[in-house]
Amino acid sequence: AFFPLQGLPAWLAVLTRLDPAAYAVDAMRRVVLVGSGVPEEAAASLAIPSPFGGPLPVAAEVLILALFSAVMLTLAVRWFGQTD
Repeated sequence: AFFPLQGLPAWLAVLTRLDPAAYAVDAMRRVVLVGSGVPEEAAASLAIPSPFGGPLPVAAEVLILALFSAVMLTLAVRWFGQTD
């Protein structure tokens, strides 16, 4: 979640994009920065880049976190319900 996004080796850039904590931290950072008066463009320059260019929208990051949470909750419920 706290790795720089520029200048990473390719393998680490892929892992950073797969880390759900990176999306949570990025969304919170951008909301706090914009809420404290930092211009949107400056806050967006710190964002996780979208595969289509430009920063990933905060709503997309929240959606990614919701989907990840739903999948993990489903797996946890399924595994917890199994008897040995």
